[in-house]
Amino acid sequence: MKRLLFLAIFAAASIFAFADDINAYKKAAERGDVRAQWNLANCYYLGNGVARNLEQAVYWYQKAAEQNMDMAQNDLGICYYFGYGTSVDYKRAFGWFVKAAESGFAAAQYNLGVCYHNGDGVNQDVMQAIYWYRKAAEQNYEPALDILKKLELMEVEPQSRL
Repeated sequence: MKRLLFLAIFAAASIFAFADDINAYKKAAERGDVRAQWNLANCYYLGNGVARNLEQAVYWYQKAAEQNMDMAQNDLGICYYFGYGTSVDYKRAFGWFVKAAESGFAAAQYNLGVCYHNGDGVNQDVMQAIYWYRKAAEQNYEPALDILKKLELMEVEPQSRL
């Protein structure tokens, strides 16, 4: 039986933004402030303080990701993986997960493991999947700990999708 894995929840899911916050984020984001770009992307993604606009979320995640913000790289990968605000592109998702995973971001390490496990954007390679699951598990990332337990019990098949 195929099991559904969960991607990292956007870390800013609990941010409550108000009009003044949005204006401040926009000004700072336009000046190149990476944290403001990521916060603004999350606001657009969640519809928090602004109308939900996934295309704008992708735009601002891209800006922050290009400045090597690992959370933004992972979030941008998620957008490409699921087609949020853009077309589904597993290779691009994989590429952004690699960048964030190599910086040590546990959620991205897990997501990279899922890509290897499923063969999404990369040739399927269960050994690489396990490697990246372990990297995330070393940081006590719960989904990685769970999947490693299941793999140990030989209960897991390649995932249908994240």
